[in-house]
Amino acid sequence: MQLFTKGRNGPNIFTRERQTKLPNEIGFRITAIRETFEESGVLLARPLSDLKDLVHLSSSSHHPIGATYCNLPIKTSMSWRNKIISDPSKFISMCKELEITPDIWSLYEWSNWLTPPLKGSRFDTAFFICCVDEAPLVYDSNETEEGVWLSPSGTLKACAEEIVALAPPQIYELSRLKHFTNIDELLSVAWTNSFYRSEQWMPVILQSQDCLIFALPGDDLYPTDPDLTGELTSCPMIRTETLDELQVLFPHHNRIVLHRNKQMSLYCNLHDLPGYLMPQQFNTTPKTIAV
Repeated sequence: MQLFTKGRNGPNIFTRERQTKLPNEIGFRITAIRETFEESGVLLARPLSDLKDLVHLSSSSHHPIGATYCNLPIKTSMSWRNKIISDPSKFISMCKELEITPDIWSLYEWSNWLTPPLKGSRFDTAFFICCVDEAPLVYDSNETEEGVWLSPSGTLKACAEEIVALAPPQIYELSRLKHFTNIDELLSVAWTNSFYRSEQWMPVILQSQDCLIFALPGDDLYPTDPDLTGELTSCPMIRTETLDELQVLFPHHNRIVLHRNKQMSLYCNLHDLPGYLMPQQFNTTPKTIAV
């Protein structure tokens, strides 16, 4: 069984060099805050007057920092969002004009996912956790059509009922968040885990006789040295067994399965590993098709 540990240097998304004036750690957090504002109207920002205290607090604090949102008037929010959608650099202009700073101190590194080497674009994505007590959603006709706050369980339920569509990494991460009963508990764990670095996770896709399997680190089906580029192995890899047979032959599970009837299942029977919270099981229920 292949286990994994928290990386010391961090995944490539944070460590590789870029032609930018900002360190990757800061740049990605600002990007995440800007995207959140574009898509939901929730602006995670603090007054510039808080900046000196925040820098001192973040470097010496022994407890996590919760997020603060900037409650802009709706017309002001909509105006700036339209400008930023057309030109992302306007986000910094907005911060200067409103005398605010993106609340990067409240974002905690959670995970890093790399899409498999299929045809087309690939995505190397950092997930952050940010905890805020409340924030009104302001949706528009450009980025979003409707906005609603949902719990992880509620979001997965909506996915199971085919109300929303979620990709495997989203299902996996939400299934991890189901462990928490309140936001304070989540914030504490996210802060503690931030002392470790994430590892880059890339699902390995396998085609069995009756399903498509997205194998993840720790799973017996996951290769010891995965081919990150797709140059050495075909994608998906072909298995001649059925899912039931593979479940027995490779008993340590950390996999997402897409069945032929479009049902999606998450199987994980690994124990929690140091510094990592494993997901809870998940299954969608496909709609009955009339014959």
